[in-house]
Amino acid sequence: MKCIQLIIMLICLVCTGLFCFNMAAAQSPVTMPPSQKASGSVSEKSPMGTMGSMKSLKRTANKMGYEDTETNQLLKKYLDFAPQSPGNLLDLGCAWGYAVQEILGIEKQTPFLKPHNRKIIAIDMSQEHINHVAATTSPELVETLVMRFPSLGSRQCKKAFSPNSLGATYAGLVFHYLSPDELTKGLNLLFDATAPGGRVYASVNTPYLSQSLLEDFLHRKKDLKEPFPGWYPNILDSAVPEKVRNDMSPAICGKEVTFLHVFDNETMQRYFEDAGFSVVEHFYFMRNEVFRMKLLGIIAEKKTDTSLRKKP
Repeated sequence: MKCIQLIIMLICLVCTGLFCFNMAAAQSPVTMPPSQKASGSVSEKSPMGTMGSMKSLKRTANKMGYEDTETNQLLKKYLDFAPQSPGNLLDLGCAWGYAVQEILGIEKQTPFLKPHNRKIIAIDMSQEHINHVAATTSPELVETLVMRFPSLGSRQCKKAFSPNSLGATYAGLVFHYLSPDELTKGLNLLFDATAPGGRVYASVNTPYLSQSLLEDFLHRKKDLKEPFPGWYPNILDSAVPEKVRNDMSPAICGKEVTFLHVFDNETMQRYFEDAGFSVVEHFYFMRNEVFRMKLLGIIAEKKTDTSLRKKP
């Protein structure tokens, strides 16, 4: 009798062990492929998705995001246009200066800035970023400026945005950090500062961050009284649909979420056109192989005839 009881106990223990093992296996995270186990890799749940190898990214000084260190589809178009731009080049939100260095590489091969007495104006709100760019470039070709766009708080800021002085602006992942009022003010500022024939190249976040966000954005967009359907002052506020809130992490790159601003091609085109620009091209593209984010790229030009500009 005791032997039978012992056998039953052993069977129960084995079954329990197998059950626990299977549960643990089902709940364990998926192992990343060897190619994503590079040094410096990060796995972080956020609206920006799961991050693998950080080979093509560099963390910004304020920990709010990452600077791309590979030429994306939008930046390539900016670099192609830069040599023929009718004024200074502006890198708005330059971070550690990757785009600046790409421009300087072109200048080294075929000078187009110095012969026309033009410069690259590198702007960022981080003093650390600006110090780095200033230390790794020549002041003869690159002017650096700490600025919280679109506020023109100093004489140097006002000079950088002198009327008709900019030939091409690169604003990579900048505008979605602005509120509707700031965005409107910023685009009007850029329009006045851009020379006729000059262009703005911008990339922004889209509602494709999650399916629930996309559905809510499209619902809000139908309301004609809502000119900025992608503006969420606080994405975790109870006024935001629960499904959207559940899909949003309480942190983006380590910072607490207080707002979210996303755009589609129609809304972004309207904002540019309201400022007076003509949209040359817009397209969706994936940021890179690490951040599988669907971004919107938009290229807008200031035409020679600006009489059709809508009043702000």
